[in-house]
Amino acid sequence: ILEAALAERENVVLASHLVYDTKVDISPNGKMKIDNMYVSEVELPYTGELTPVGYANTSGDSDGTIRSYIPVISVSDEQGNVTEYTSLSYQIYLEYCQSMEMTPVEPVTDENEMPEPHSPAPQARLPILHHLLHPWFPSA
Repeated sequence: ILEAALAERENVVLASHLVYDTKVDISPNGKMKIDNMYVSEVELPYTGELTPVGYANTSGDSDGTIRSYIPVISVSDEQGNVTEYTSLSYQIYLEYCQSMEMTPVEPVTDENEMPEPHSPAPQARLPILHHLLHPWFPSA
């Protein structure tokens, strides 16, 4: 039933979920690094590969405020293979641009990495929504 419904629609994007965990890495020089944003699993919905998917979760800063997010995250498996996952909002934006035959605005990022804790300026952020949807919602 789901496959039939997805095949009939062109404007559907389903949500996935990134499972974050803590991982300790030790560099060749013996320095220890704790990664609190390690993606240990990606929970994907069944889509029959008929519709795009974007991850829906995000993480806030230590005070719970979401100041930035990663529009595209690269996840490495144990063999070193890298897979890129797109956020739900960015994937919806990409689908919108494709349907309108527009070139998407690339996110302003620092290699799509999370900002350092207590960073004064987010390193991964998307342009303001109004500018992305300008053809639909012009300024007043």
